[in-house]
Amino acid sequence: MYACIFGTIPATASEILYFLHLPSYYVNRKTGAFLFLMAVLLCTFGAGVHAAAPEVTIGETRVLYISSYAPGYSWNDELTNGIATRLAKEGGSVQLSVEHMDTKTVSDDIHYTNLRALYAHKYAAHQPDVIIVSDDNALRFMLDNGDDLFYGVPVVFTGINDLNLIGPDLRPGYTGTVERLPVRETIDAALMIDPSITAIYSITDTTPTGTAIRNQIDTALATYNGTVSVRYPTADIDTADELITDVRSLPSGTIILITTYSLFDDGGRLYHVDLIAETLADESPVPMYSTASIFNGRGIVGGVLNSPYLLGTDAAGTAVLILQGTPPGAIPVNLNPAGDPVFDYAALQRFGLEESGLPPGSTILNTPSTEVTFERTTVIGLAVLGGALIILFLILAVSHRRIRAVKNLLQKSEEQYRSVVESQTELITRFRPDLTIVFANDAYLQYYGLNKEAPSETTLRLRVHPDDEARVMDHFASLTPADPVATIEERVLMPDGEVRWQQWSDRAIFDDAGRVAEYQSVGIDITDRKVAEEELKRSLAEKTVLLQEVHHRVKNNLAVISSMLEMQAMGLSGNEAAVLREAEGRILSMAAVHESLYRSESLEEIDAQEHFTALAAQIAGPFPGADAVKIRVDVDGCRLPISVAMPCSLIVNEFITNAMKYAFAGRSGGTITIILSCDEREVYLEFADDGNGMPPGDPFGKADSLGLRMVKNFVEYQLRGTISLGPPPGTRWQIRFPAARYPADRRESNK
Repeated sequence: MYACIFGTIPATASEILYFLHLPSYYVNRKTGAFLFLMAVLLCTFGAGVHAAAPEVTIGETRVLYISSYAPGYSWNDELTNGIATRLAKEGGSVQLSVEHMDTKTVSDDIHYTNLRALYAHKYAAHQPDVIIVSDDNALRFMLDNGDDLFYGVPVVFTGINDLNLIGPDLRPGYTGTVERLPVRETIDAALMIDPSITAIYSITDTTPTGTAIRNQIDTALATYNGTVSVRYPTADIDTADELITDVRSLPSGTIILITTYSLFDDGGRLYHVDLIAETLADESPVPMYSTASIFNGRGIVGGVLNSPYLLGTDAAGTAVLILQGTPPGAIPVNLNPAGDPVFDYAALQRFGLEESGLPPGSTILNTPSTEVTFERTTVIGLAVLGGALIILFLILAVSHRRIRAVKNLLQKSEEQYRSVVESQTELITRFRPDLTIVFANDAYLQYYGLNKEAPSETTLRLRVHPDDEARVMDHFASLTPADPVATIEERVLMPDGEVRWQQWSDRAIFDDAGRVAEYQSVGIDITDRKVAEEELKRSLAEKTVLLQEVHHRVKNNLAVISSMLEMQAMGLSGNEAAVLREAEGRILSMAAVHESLYRSESLEEIDAQEHFTALAAQIAGPFPGADAVKIRVDVDGCRLPISVAMPCSLIVNEFITNAMKYAFAGRSGGTITIILSCDEREVYLEFADDGNGMPPGDPFGKADSLGLRMVKNFVEYQLRGTISLGPPPGTRWQIRFPAARYPADRRESNK
């Protein structure tokens, strides 16, 4: 109560009742009772009064703030408030724009791609003068995309846990403040208060930020030489009830260190552990500490605490220095932000912890006010006579404070929501199942030409193209409580009859009975993209036809050359005719590749199974006794680019030709096997027959083995591979070459 008299309003009525029942307080003058009642009245009517943070107005310079998280997360909100408050001191000369990446809800590659496209579109025409980013994901996003999106714009970071992001080779134009959690200092303080501590239960998740915090905790604990151990919540704990159950079982000698943790409610929505911190503290049998000021007043004993508000003001101050002309490189990175030892009197009392063990310079919250003694008889008399009045005042004070707090929270939430939504260039609207609009942002109203004062007079999407109506209805019908979000592309008819394309992300909002209460839609106009896609399809189709015709003509020309060689060979005999027919076979092998490309759906590659089956039949067919030779082709689903298919076809041509000429001489028949396999590392080609086998000696060194020498050259110089001959019986050639010459996308598809 005396804290209220000196300017601090009590948090609950229990503080006043606690004061009234302390036996050590005595009344030694009657006027003290009157002053006490007056204090109650003043505190009652003064409760709930809070100073609002100043807003930043539109000015001459622009600061863009990119937050890793979403509004509603205490750390994020206090940091944002610190930035806005500091920039407001510039007298309206700075315009602040805020982007929330919401990476605690979604952080996959698609989300980052969408954010990149969004920022590229929004800020293409009005680049900021300085960019502030908070927490690891936002800085990582800027390091990956900043040069493309905001080339040359200085970047101020704050709240960074992963120190690898700001190593010695920090990108020019970047400076800021890390979030060095005072883990060691907090653990030291806990051990000073209670030396019997042997274990820490760290409430820290496994997000990139959480992982960086865990690394800091593990590093700090390494200095205790195993006297203090740490345990984290198991991976399957993701709801408040599960976390509370785990906390209840903690043994004595343990403390809780709470930093960051993402939880899910019954509807599968993500929220932060700070919302249940008080419940965790109440249910915990052991003291709870933290390194963040957002947990003050939520049941923690205390700790050496970082303040997100101060991190925000520090980042904004650095941005102002840059705007005033200071180069970012002249502003050193703050690697050791201040942390203050802060402890809670009530939590210390609950666990019987002595204030004498606190670190020097500690701040103690919620301490009892300076004692003023009153006589016990006077206090009792006034309590009896004024009990009813005091109880009434207490009820009014608590009710008024709660109503005011709820009202302030609702107002702040609505202002934050509207400020974010109204500043977007996307079309944003909420509507009922009967398609009546209940909210639409300025971009939506302007796009459709709707009445800003009464958007509910118009129903939603009356101008959907007739050909898309059924698909849009099916789209909304597919939204369920388990899968409430979906995206659709559709056409609309504008008032002048023009057809426009739009992309919508729709979310269904369900009531407690599982019925759709409202829909929320966020859309963009994608007409230009659709027109470009159609033009690209037409262009590709034309080029495809042209390339197919080129391959067809090459194949025909090679066939003409082959026919000319055949005619020439008909007039010759012996070795001369054989040489021409071998050349003819090689030309036909090359022609077969172009024929396969001509018939393939893709002009970059061919189906190896189909190609080698046809090629083997074509090469072996003219030889005597070909019907008695069985050819088996096993390609394992490989597809080959022309740069690989051409030398492989010539190699197979030489192997089949040799086999048909020599392998089965004096035999009634045999089997030829062609095996091809490919993965991300190498391509393997095997040719085998069960014939007479190769003569002894080096097969590539014989004067009459031109074909085999060609094979060796194809393997070593074109394919950069190796070739080996297996032992008898029969002949088995094994060829391996690296997949580096194989297209990367095809290697991925064959994994």
